[in-house]
Amino acid sequence: MLSFRSQSGSPNTIDSLYYEMPVLPNEIVSDVASKLPSKTLFVVLGAVLIITAIGYMLPLQLAHVLATAMIETKKVYDAAHEMGLRSPAEAEMDALKFRVSAIVQQTVRSSESWRATLYDFLRGRTFILLYHIYEVKSVQRRITISGNSLGYVSRAI
Repeated sequence: MLSFRSQSGSPNTIDSLYYEMPVLPNEIVSDVASKLPSKTLFVVLGAVLIITAIGYMLPLQLAHVLATAMIETKKVYDAAHEMGLRSPAEAEMDALKFRVSAIVQQTVRSSESWRATLYDFLRGRTFILLYHIYEVKSVQRRITISGNSLGYVSRAI
């Protein structure tokens, strides 16, 4: 059975959620694989791969990844701001926080029903979430690079 656990070990926390995968002994897998016809084995492996890919691309799972990425970006932004970094990214950061929180709230709200989750999945909510994860991480990279360049300039002077 799959369960959510945080890296700290406490169940059901928002920070750093990941799937805890079950462990199967190698003997069981090899015995089952040798007894099945080769076509059935390929069908089963294909179905497992597709189900695993869909599990990782479910909108609710990606919403947790997006929320975690936004928290990390906020920490990097605060650290850069304390170093004396003044940039026009402040308005960008506020707008990004607003968009991310709205998308995460919509995704969590629609995940209460399997029909709404399926509807969101088919309408491309996954791609919207993936795009925003990319956008948040690119803002984090830009802040990190500008913070590093500011540190480099201050050491050079």
